[in-house]
Amino acid sequence: MVNRVQAGQQLGNYRLLQRLGEGGFAEVYLGEHRYLKRRAAIKVLLVSLAGNDKESERFLQEAQTMANLKHPHIVGCLDFGIERQIPYIVMDYAPGGTLRDLHPEGDLVPLETVISYVEQMAGALQYAHDQGVIHLDIKPENMLLGAGEEVLLSDFGLARFTRSVSARVTSLIGTISYMAPEYIQRKPQAASDQYSLAMVVYEWLTGIRPFDGDDERIIAGQQLQVPPLSLRAIVPTLPTAVDEVVLAALAKKPEERYPSIIKFAEALSYASQPSSQTAEGSVLVPEKLDTLYKEGLKAKGQGKLELAKQLLEELRARDPSYRPDVVKEQLQQIDAALRPQLIAQYRTEAEAANNAGQWDQEIDAWNALLQFNPARADAQEARTRIRLALEHQLNDHLYQDAAQLAAEKNTAGAQQLLQQLYAQDHYYGDPLGLARKVRKVRVPLTYQQEQAQREKEEARQDRQDKAEKRQEARRNFAKEAYGERLGKLWLVWIAWFVFVWSAGAAIGTLTQSWLLALIALVLAAAGSWGLGYRKALTLLPLTVVLSGSVILALALTLSVAPLNYAHPFASPYTVTISTGLFTSKDVIGYHHLFLGRQLDSGLIWGTVTALVGVAVAFFLKPPYGKRKEEYPVFVSRGTYRAYSSRQSAELKQSRYLSLANLVWTALGIGITGFVSWAITASLAQTSDWGFGFDLGANMAWLGLGLGCALGVGVGVSIPIWWTAMRQLMQERR
Repeated sequence: MVNRVQAGQQLGNYRLLQRLGEGGFAEVYLGEHRYLKRRAAIKVLLVSLAGNDKESERFLQEAQTMANLKHPHIVGCLDFGIERQIPYIVMDYAPGGTLRDLHPEGDLVPLETVISYVEQMAGALQYAHDQGVIHLDIKPENMLLGAGEEVLLSDFGLARFTRSVSARVTSLIGTISYMAPEYIQRKPQAASDQYSLAMVVYEWLTGIRPFDGDDERIIAGQQLQVPPLSLRAIVPTLPTAVDEVVLAALAKKPEERYPSIIKFAEALSYASQPSSQTAEGSVLVPEKLDTLYKEGLKAKGQGKLELAKQLLEELRARDPSYRPDVVKEQLQQIDAALRPQLIAQYRTEAEAANNAGQWDQEIDAWNALLQFNPARADAQEARTRIRLALEHQLNDHLYQDAAQLAAEKNTAGAQQLLQQLYAQDHYYGDPLGLARKVRKVRVPLTYQQEQAQREKEEARQDRQDKAEKRQEARRNFAKEAYGERLGKLWLVWIAWFVFVWSAGAAIGTLTQSWLLALIALVLAAAGSWGLGYRKALTLLPLTVVLSGSVILALALTLSVAPLNYAHPFASPYTVTISTGLFTSKDVIGYHHLFLGRQLDSGLIWGTVTALVGVAVAFFLKPPYGKRKEEYPVFVSRGTYRAYSSRQSAELKQSRYLSLANLVWTALGIGITGFVSWAITASLAQTSDWGFGFDLGANMAWLGLGLGCALGVGVGVSIPIWWTAMRQLMQERR
């Protein structure tokens, strides 16, 4: 049985003055407080809670929910209670009546007015949704006008917590003409309020409700299946964009509406502006789910990770059942890709806050960084910095007091406080630069400065270790190439210099061209460096050897240039020359052939002699100069190879080539070569062969010296090149 009250009765501290209205489940009375004489609206529910403790508890919960909703456009709840088993709610009194009273059925409301109403109602509903409450009975009768003509939303007594409203709702409470399809199907949600508000907007702009009649079952079927008629079909003067926005909010599926009711209000407001109108209509309609999904994947593929995350999160919020596993996986991949960027961003924010002395912001930034499960070292640093920031917070008052004293020119007091601060908090730092103002205060290094100093020292030590390792690798390479005794880097310097200089000098003297000498020198240096010398030498010997070789090779080339033996130009000599091969009139031919022949023969003879000496020393291994105990250099097995020395129990002649053996062998071969050259030159002079100890003998000796240098340079470079080639083949295996 339903208990009714009458005007003149008293509920709690309020006396009922008159009835303001009546609905299907409640009556509203104007009441006055017994003592405060303040008027209020008293809603009396037309139900009896006698003997029903469960319903009483449910009413109290809903009343508490309404009382906790504090918003400028929600009718405030002043009190509630149950008296004589009659539940009632005391609310603020809105003297302006309802919007239904202001705009009766069939009236057209101006678009600007509708936009104002919607913005106010959407703000109130968005606030309620954020609190987990949905209204479920949006209609003009529940929109009141306050004293300042502001719109107030009432009747949250029908609301349910979002988490508790489900398919278990067995009865529908509300007006079927404004009811969302999912609410009719016992699945209400926040989007249901958006649908109902869009129905009210449709009615205000067209003067009719999309679905109306006397049979609620027919209206419910239309709400579920029939799309509403276009607003412009009823009122052609309405903007196309407004029509599209309202119809989008009236979509049958909740996920196809706007993500939130406030987004619907923003879209409607923008659509009402002339700037939003285009020839093709409005672009404010929410994206379809498939479009959101495709655009999200496209943005991810283009590297626009933040946009992709925004689109996919909107998709998941609008319809959690849309490809849930795929969307979840895509979001996880995006989070994993964004993780380094976000970690770096929060680290930067934390450092900036630390430099500014904003400890709260620094702690928040480090905590945000920890949410992304950073690497162990980063996580440990973040926790350390949080601990230090908390310590800085405790001692921050000392620094602020010191700053105040410094501003008051109390230098002594500021110095004392700063010294006390740094004694308690070594890493606090000096964000405001007070130490420069008060002087005589040494600011200790901050944690970041200590870390930077430590990292700098570690980097320096690491560079030093790497340099030592590279130097040791060069020494080992030289020992492997030349053996334990001769494997010295200075010897490799000399060997490379001899080869590079002799190559450039030989070409320069043969051609009398400084350009060709320079080209030959550069090619010899680059080729020998790439073939193996780079493994034993650094850039310093490269610079020294190249500079010395260029200077000496060009000096020799320019010194022999006046002899003009390489080019058929006029001879500088004026004396008559007569030989067995040349007439006195063929002076040009004499210089071109005779002097050049002297140089060529000496060069060839010296090169062959040097190479023969090296070959004999390395491969034939004559016994001259060998000792019983010696350090090994090379072993003859058809290749150059270094072996470790071994001391035999019995004193036997070593199989290896020693330094003394090398010197004696090379010297012997060299002497033999010089003697042979002298004999040949003497015979050539007496037999008129065109060269010998005559006018061009100096050229022969020059060629002989260059040939020996070139032969020695090639001979001592072969072990370097062979060792480098062998290491390369081993690495490739």
